[in-house]
Amino acid sequence: KISYGYRAAFKRMGNIIYRDTVNALLGRRKPNSVRMYAWAGGGFRKVKNYRYVKKYGATPDVTKDYNVAYFPLQMEPELSLLLFSPEFVNTVEAIIWLAKCLPSNWLLVVKEQPNAFQFRSKSFYERFRQIGNVALADPDTHGWDWIRASKLVATVTGTTGVEAVYLNRPVLSFGQHQVINELPTVFPVTNYSEVKKSVEFII
Repeated sequence: KISYGYRAAFKRMGNIIYRDTVNALLGRRKPNSVRMYAWAGGGFRKVKNYRYVKKYGATPDVTKDYNVAYFPLQMEPELSLLLFSPEFVNTVEAIIWLAKCLPSNWLLVVKEQPNAFQFRSKSFYERFRQIGNVALADPDTHGWDWIRASKLVATVTGTTGVEAVYLNRPVLSFGQHQVINELPTVFPVTNYSEVKKSVEFII
C-alpha cells in the first residue's frame, strides 16, 4: 500500500515544508533537531531507490536453481533494533559475514524494508550488488514467499525469525535477546566464526 510514485513524493515534500515552516514561525522547533526541510527530499530518494532495486531485484522463481539464504533488512535506526539488539546493529556486516560463509551454490537474498527506501543512499544497494553471491529481492515480493523459498533465514530482530520457525526453516539470529534463541532450530551468533560454524552445521 506504500506509494513509490513522484506524485506522493511531491505531496510529502509539501507537507514537510508546511509543517517545518509553521513550527518555525510558532517557535515550536526543537533545539538540536534536524535542520529545516531536511526530510523534504526523502520522497524522491524513495522513488529512485525503489526503482533501482526493482530493476535489479530477484523473485523466488528466478532463484530456484540456487539454495537460498534470506536476510530481510530493517529500518535503521529503529527502536526494535536498538532495544532488542544493542550489542549488534550492523546489518551490512552481518550480510557480509554470511555471504562469505555460503558455498558457491548458495545465494543470499537481501530484501529491503518497505519504508526504508527514503532513508538509504543508492550506494547502499550498489554495495550488495558488488558481492557475487548476494542478490537484492524484488521489493514487491512478499517476505513469506522468500522464507518458503529459502533453506536458511537470517535476522537481527523482528518477526521474520518467528515466521521462519513456524515455516520450519533454520534461523541465524544476530540478536542476542530474541526469545526464539531458545529453540533448537535457531542458532544465535555474535561473530564471524560463529556464523561460519552455524552455517556449516545447517548445511
